[in-house]
Amino acid sequence: MVMNPRRSLVVSALCLGTLAGTAMGQWVTAGANIYYNGGNVGIGTAAPAWPLEVRAQVDRGVAVTNSKVTGTTYGIFSVARSPSARGVYGLANNVDGTGYGVLGVSNGSTGHGVRGIAQANITNKASYGVSGKSESVKGAGVFGEATRGVGVLGQANSVANGPANGSTAIAGVRGVISSTTPGSFSAGVWGINNGTSTKGVGVAGYHAGSGYAVYGLVNGNSGYAGYFEGGQNFFEGDVGIGTDQPSAKLDVQGDVRIRTGDRFYFGDDTENDDPTYFERDFNGSDNTILRLVLGDDPSGAQLDWFIVATRSLTGGSEQNKIWLGSDGSAFKPGGGQWSATSDRRVKRDIQPLHGSLERLLELRGVSFEYIDPTLPGASEGPQRGFVAQEVESVFPEWVGDMNGLKTLTIRGFEALTVESLRELREEKDRQIAALQSENDELRARLEKIEAMLEARR
Repeated sequence: MVMNPRRSLVVSALCLGTLAGTAMGQWVTAGANIYYNGGNVGIGTAAPAWPLEVRAQVDRGVAVTNSKVTGTTYGIFSVARSPSARGVYGLANNVDGTGYGVLGVSNGSTGHGVRGIAQANITNKASYGVSGKSESVKGAGVFGEATRGVGVLGQANSVANGPANGSTAIAGVRGVISSTTPGSFSAGVWGINNGTSTKGVGVAGYHAGSGYAVYGLVNGNSGYAGYFEGGQNFFEGDVGIGTDQPSAKLDVQGDVRIRTGDRFYFGDDTENDDPTYFERDFNGSDNTILRLVLGDDPSGAQLDWFIVATRSLTGGSEQNKIWLGSDGSAFKPGGGQWSATSDRRVKRDIQPLHGSLERLLELRGVSFEYIDPTLPGASEGPQRGFVAQEVESVFPEWVGDMNGLKTLTIRGFEALTVESLRELREEKDRQIAALQSENDELRARLEKIEAMLEARR
């Protein structure tokens, strides 16, 4: 026992004094030991409530120093064995300021300010090396702060496999929200980076092998295994959605949905000022538009193109097949009309066309300009064509409707043209035959007249 303590009670593990004869003989000596089996002992209080109660108004109520420099030593060694026991219980009862229920400091290069070990290995039971609980609005069950190094370090050395839900999984750090109705921003593990620069990490995960640096699991279909809000997200490697073995920067196994009004962009904004994207527009009930925007050149020499091409999967040169220009032009190999299935084996009720020429001649070709050149199929400047209302009475199958406006799609024009030419050919052949017959008759009459005149001479 140190005889002139600077604080309320200072005990050294290197010396053991004697209290015999003090406190009216309450203390008993037994060899090198001293003990007291009476009531409670109070230091700084005359009414101790516990076996040893120390009350003080100095910087340390109890100071214990263990000067042994080898082996595993303890400044204070405390054991509690009840089902709800606390080996060490620290309470900071201050209302304001920075208080610590338990403060651990390590000056060693590899030491631990506070170290907790959970040794129990009981199925379906949880033991914790360090357990923290906060009942304050802005408190923290476990709070780690580091100007260098790590504020809180959890290490799990076991190689055992725990279940995926983490109920008995081996974990260096485990955070649990025990309430079944937690607040919207409750967190089992919460990391904060108050830095205003681009440096520092709120929560960091590292894996030295090929496993998971950060792993999230949610049992409900509407939950989030990972939820990121605000700012940007960066992934250096390949990202897989629906697959854990991505083979590209973004590898998706399953459907991809882009919402109405959102855009699927191509290219970098720094390449040029041509926007290129797909966009879905809601155009009314049961009416949808999928728009491809190709640059900002509706005409002129700097057209933008959508090209359908072929290429070998292993590389090689591309073969451009179909070109769709931003001015509405379209090109395909050899030009001509788009193909349609025409095999006799897929057709029925094959009938010849009649009166094709007469029907075509009922049409009236006109020149005109569009009032609104932005309508589908419209353009600026003088145009040549037909009026749908006039065509409808002759070829009703050519006329359609788009939101109350009549449209015109000419179908089978080639067949009508061929049959019209055939009708012209037949008509001309009949006319030529009639003229030939008339000529033959006139020639015969002329020859007869010539013969009569010759006979009179």
